Amino acid sequence: MLREIRVRYHPQEDRLLLSFEAEPRTHHLLLTRRFWAQARQSLQQLIDLSAEVPQHLPATQRSSLSAANHQAIAALTSTAREKVKELGVPADALLVTGLKLGQRKLRSPTPAAQRGWVLQFELAGPAGLRLVVNDKTLHALVSGLLQREETAQWGLPPLPARALPAPQASFRLQ
Repeated sequence: MLREIRVRYHPQEDRLLLSFEAEPRTHHLLLTRRFWAQARQSLQQLIDLSAEVPQHLPATQRSSLSAANHQAIAALTSTAREKVKELGVPADALLVTGLKLGQRKLRSPTPAAQRGWVLQFELAGPAGLRLVVNDKTLHALVSGLLQREETAQWGLPPLPARALPAPQASFRLQ
């Protein structure tokens, strides 16, 4: 069971360090700038699926609704900023080489059944790491990664999940 997720930027390595505390151990994953530039697009697609925005709407409206949904759900998850206790990278940290994403198929179509999102990390090591998370955890994870991307100052183009698009035209209520 997933208990805690930590995301931080490691400036000496110029990588994001993603830590998942799960029973019986903690997994430490390193994401390079090149890998993250690709993975963030795929995660945005998962965020869009989570929002369940009608496809018949114009792209700008779909982006706005997806971003608002993401920010609202991410805000529901308790997060905290903590001081970094250790500056180095954990010795057991593994480099992420691939990421497969998907939606877990529900066994029961009842309203009580909770939707799940699958994150399958391919690692430069003996085995991969597969996580199934709910909406709140998915959105909080993406939000944390995007915050650390800003800390890294990598200058990647903004995603719809990060900020709502500015209105394209002004209007006045009468």
